[in-house]
Amino acid sequence: MSKITKLFNNNLHAFIALPLLVANLPISFMGYSLDLSSVTEAMNITINVEQAQEDLLLEELQEQANNIDAYFGKWNLPLTGYGMVFAKTAQKYDLDPYLLPAIAMRESTGGKFICGGQNPFGYGSCKIYFDSFEKAIDTVGKAVSGEHEGIGYAYEGKDIRGILETYNPPSIVATYADEVMSIMKKISNMDSSKHLASL
Repeated sequence: MSKITKLFNNNLHAFIALPLLVANLPISFMGYSLDLSSVTEAMNITINVEQAQEDLLLEELQEQANNIDAYFGKWNLPLTGYGMVFAKTAQKYDLDPYLLPAIAMRESTGGKFICGGQNPFGYGSCKIYFDSFEKAIDTVGKAVSGEHEGIGYAYEGKDIRGILETYNPPSIVATYADEVMSIMKKISNMDSSKHLASL
């Protein structure tokens, strides 16, 4: 072993061992005592709580996605498989996770009867075309959340009924909001384990 390698190994051990040794020693300063092992433990607990929250959120998103996919999959509709896109978009724009899928179901039977390129929402009176369902989901989510620069003001601060009555006013379809909210309830009540197994 060369002198340089020996020196490096000895310094590496000191580099690793010293912080570990210091971290386990209590520190006293001006009459106060601080045990760094407690600080390290508290940091680990914080990291574990954050990881648990992230895991819980992912679990919730997956459950929502499964319900959406099970609902569309029950009838083998084109939007089957986009459940996670819907769930993540709802999270991104702080929307109910079943709002956009329910609008898509009411407007195009889950993408089966779209009026324009990849527009399962009838968005823009069917005059707006999208390159993909993902783009359509994000654009409509942004709009109805009130975050869209051009038309967001019309939806801003509204509850689900208000959003739906703005999206398709009662003067055009009197029962539209009730129909969409009924679909939302059906999607949220899906037994995804039963329906996804058959897909």
